[in-house]
Amino acid sequence: VRPNSVSILWSLPQYIIITLGEVLLSVTGLEFAYSQAAPNMKSVLTAMWLLTVFAGNLIDMMISGTRLIPHPALEFFFYSILMVIVMGVFILLAMQYTYVEEQDESDTVSDTEKKGVVVALTEIESGSPDKKE
Repeated sequence: VRPNSVSILWSLPQYIIITLGEVLLSVTGLEFAYSQAAPNMKSVLTAMWLLTVFAGNLIDMMISGTRLIPHPALEFFFYSILMVIVMGVFILLAMQYTYVEEQDESDTVSDTEKKGVVVALTEIESGSPDKKE
């Protein structure tokens, strides 16, 4: 058996790029899911995002772990074809998606607050007895 002539440090840039890609994708996906969900569905949609990550890992484990594709080059080619198919599905879904307008919670005014403002304005206009001149 020959000793390895390639340093293990060559894998470091690959791990850095994969980690950065995971961080950027996860943050963007979770932010999109959270901003587009209804207020009472935010945690469910976040859980669904994490469930898709689990499903992707499960598919990878089934293909790689069972050695369905014996040659590593063919396995990477299969993953690239799978990625192009999924990208096409996402593009079709994105073309039909309509964004939900983000509404600040500070901008929303409850009905009770609206009634209080109307009552206060009515008292000011009518010259209520509480008004000191």
